[in-house]
Amino acid sequence: MRLGRGHLLTRTLGIGMGVGFLALGLFAVAGGHAANGVPADRVLGFGVALIVVGVAAVLGSLTVDDPTRIW
Repeated sequence: MRLGRGHLLTRTLGIGMGVGFLALGLFAVAGGHAANGVPADRVLGFGVALIVVGVAAVLGSLTVDDPTRIW
């Protein structure tokens, strides 16, 4: 896996967005059972989906040759 070096601003913003998705997903998984009116399994599923999207965004921002094609 080769890390790209071009388009630094686009890569940084993509990584930041991925980290944001990861943080929101971890928050939903860790504290989502206390949500009022929302079943715990839906909160857990949403948190896991956010974690997967966050990991994909970070890895995609780091490894793709031209990040302007995905962002």
